[in-house]
Amino acid sequence: METKNNKNKCPKCAVGILNRRAKRPFWMKTLFFWLPIKRYECGSCFRRSYVFGSYGTRNAVEA
Repeated sequence: METKNNKNKCPKCAVGILNRRAKRPFWMKTLFFWLPIKRYECGSCFRRSYVFGSYGTRNAVEA
């Protein structure tokens, strides 16, 4: 079972926390407007990851 701290961790560096929202590209807003995809930025490595679902039940995916 995943804890709250694990859900917020960056999937790329595994140290930082995904806490800042990043803007999605125009093509993603246009083609996938109906999907609950959000883009977050890591506070440590400053890389961006896509997140499916809401903030509480999110699954981070490397981009």
